[in-house]
Amino acid sequence: MREPSPKERDAIIKWPNSYYDRGVKKGIEQGIEQGIEQGIKQGIKQGIEQGISNGKRASTQEFARRLLQRGMSYAEVSDLTGLAKIDIEKLTAK
Repeated sequence: MREPSPKERDAIIKWPNSYYDRGVKKGIEQGIEQGIEQGIKQGIKQGIEQGISNGKRASTQEFARRLLQRGMSYAEVSDLTGLAKIDIEKLTAK
């Protein structure tokens, strides 16, 4: 069996590295893809939670406004809605 030339030897040495480099590149690409998917799922989840929270707050504020229009005191409205007196006062300022 003959000894490989320096050019052949360099090519042979690069084979494992090229496989390694392709593996690393593929791993990075898969990691990025998984990260994007997780980010999207987390963003959707947070958006839904924030939307629900905002909706509940708006509903409670609207209920408080109606109670105030019916002549209830701030203390009564606070007791029924759980809103702080200062938050109820802000509703009447709007």
